[in-house]
Amino acid sequence: MPVRCEWLFLLAPLLLTLACRGGDPDDSATTEPDSDTDTDTDTDTDTDTDTDADADADADTDTDTDADKSLLQFDGDRPHNLLVVSFDTLRRDRIGFWRGTSDTEFLDARLGEAVVLDDARSCTNWTYASFLCMMSGQSMVDLEFEPISNDADAPGLPSQLDLMPLWLQQAGLQTAVVSGSPYLNKEPGILTGEGLDSAVYDDWGSSADFPGADWILANAPEKAAELVADGRPWYLQIHYMDPHTPFKAPDAYTGALDALDPIPYDLRDPIELGEAQVDFPRMTPEEQALVVAHVEAEYAADLHYMDDQFALLWQALETAGALDDTLVVFWSDHGEQFWEHFSFGHSQGMYQEENRVLMAFWAQNLPAARLDVPALHQDLMPTVFPILGVPDQTTWTGQALHALASDRTRIGFRYSSPSPARAMATSEGKVLTYSSNGRKAFYDASTDPGELVDLYDAADPQVIALWEDLSAELDRINGYIPHLVFQDSGP
Repeated sequence: MPVRCEWLFLLAPLLLTLACRGGDPDDSATTEPDSDTDTDTDTDTDTDTDTDADADADADTDTDTDADKSLLQFDGDRPHNLLVVSFDTLRRDRIGFWRGTSDTEFLDARLGEAVVLDDARSCTNWTYASFLCMMSGQSMVDLEFEPISNDADAPGLPSQLDLMPLWLQQAGLQTAVVSGSPYLNKEPGILTGEGLDSAVYDDWGSSADFPGADWILANAPEKAAELVADGRPWYLQIHYMDPHTPFKAPDAYTGALDALDPIPYDLRDPIELGEAQVDFPRMTPEEQALVVAHVEAEYAADLHYMDDQFALLWQALETAGALDDTLVVFWSDHGEQFWEHFSFGHSQGMYQEENRVLMAFWAQNLPAARLDVPALHQDLMPTVFPILGVPDQTTWTGQALHALASDRTRIGFRYSSPSPARAMATSEGKVLTYSSNGRKAFYDASTDPGELVDLYDAADPQVIALWEDLSAELDRINGYIPHLVFQDSGP
């Protein structure tokens, strides 16, 4: 039946990736910055500089006043290596550290030792754009294109874009990636591949074929050991596809499913999962609740499996010495909707289940803390680079954590034709969501963290204030996608 093919649009961004490869990688010469030069003109007399006789032990850790102001303060020398561990489709509200469950016990323990951001948001709700925001220090609106939008008249992938790996490489770091996603590789035209010295990735042909967490364990420790053995500072990105669908937890993790009544779908089969999504609106409330229970159980099993594999990876990294003198950044690209707002998956809406993310920082000599700063993906590099002594980039629109105003308005955006464009604006616990078809909602996340109770009132001053910020962003979007019509775009 034709209706059974409706689910295919959910896989389109992944399947189209292979069609987007092209262009030439940047051949810019690598240069190492002079670590003895302090380019910051701040003359605060309380800031340590190289004029202190004790600074000769490690000059590059004492000259950057942005690092001195950082909310990440180390007991002793700042680390020289950067390990980034990212988790695909990880719902922030399903991590035990916040939820109180036991599915992610090892990750929870590491977060208990880390500086954790309790209010981090994605710039969007899907993988490629999330990585571009993080690795460029800008949002898609700043960059003025929307990758894989399925709209031939909208600006798409440029042939070249300088990103985090290139800047780190130019600063003298070894750069490598081990990724279960083809969005992170060295292929010409894949933007996140620029500046990578080496990449280990699985070039899967469809969303059903991505490697599980055991593949990361089989490949990442060897790459980390190579970087450590070289002796130079390094950057390594490790990206888990888990817990992205289709669910891949071994049977040993799926015992909770035995307590549920059966459903007529194998949720591990992408086709049958797609059929469940198409059929869901026509199910009775009882049938819907049972399907959601199965999805939740499969997702929890995948989290548990991934967490156990991550524990083994961490042990291997310790053995290789890859956690010594290393800043570890944990983050997730986006979450996953379980029909809380009428859809399943991601790239569906800009609600918290898709848009709230994990961000945390760990090092052996970094005291643990929990911070309530309003962070976005594009704030990660401005926070991390000063610690590593890597120059800032003038193109960044993100900010270091210490510079974030508590009343900052954060914007998220996603456009994939023929679906309406999705946007979100949030400030001080209030959240406004908007779709280009005119659908709007307003939530008080301080009392309704699930964003389930719509309080939209066009006369509410808080709604009006968020609309002012969001409408300015919509105007910018129309600057590069002029044919995108925003219906009823006002309070």
